[in-house]
Amino acid sequence: MEQEFLIVAFESSHDAMKAETLLNREGLSVRLIPLPPEVSAGCGLALRSELDQESKVREILQREVIKGDFYRLIRKGIQRIVERMEQ
Repeated sequence: MEQEFLIVAFESSHDAMKAETLLNREGLSVRLIPLPPEVSAGCGLALRSELDQESKVREILQREVIKGDFYRLIRKGIQRIVERMEQ
């Protein structure tokens, strides 16, 4: 079974926690996770969301001037693929 998620990596844990709070307040289902090992940048925390929420997540983070790097996480059984998305 294949699953896809949106991952957003942040430069600071403060930005990651602020983003989680704002996005949850906007009714989006997001949660903080440890940064996947395939992603080498960031503070060690990332935000995980459903991939279909990408445009709304981008819109809210832009509005609130929170910078993040966007990735697509694909799980195929035990295999994990992390792809950087266009900014």
